[in-house]
Amino acid sequence: MSDFEPSDCGEEDHRSSVSTTHLTVYEKSLLLDIIHEKKEIIESKLTDFGTKTKKDTAWKEIEISFCSAGGTTNRKADQLRTWWKNSKARAKKKVRSKYQKSKNYCR
Repeated sequence: MSDFEPSDCGEEDHRSSVSTTHLTVYEKSLLLDIIHEKKEIIESKLTDFGTKTKKDTAWKEIEISFCSAGGTTNRKADQLRTWWKNSKARAKKKVRSKYQKSKNYCR
């Protein structure tokens, strides 16, 4: 990985019929750490142009940090963003399910 340049990150077209591999446990952990550093920006509820630009820039920085770390597969910012969105949805669903189960036991 010594020949890696951040500008090379995610250059291949991931929209082809070949699916990408799932994130490894290491990649998930790394991505969560990187996202945590930018969480205030990417989780902002504001939708104005300036905030949208900051969010896009933050995701591009997340992509560069993720891809430049050793032991990761190159991924585009959109892929990382989608994983984050889906991960949050799964976590919310799990919490909701636990809450509903505990609510049913209390009856």
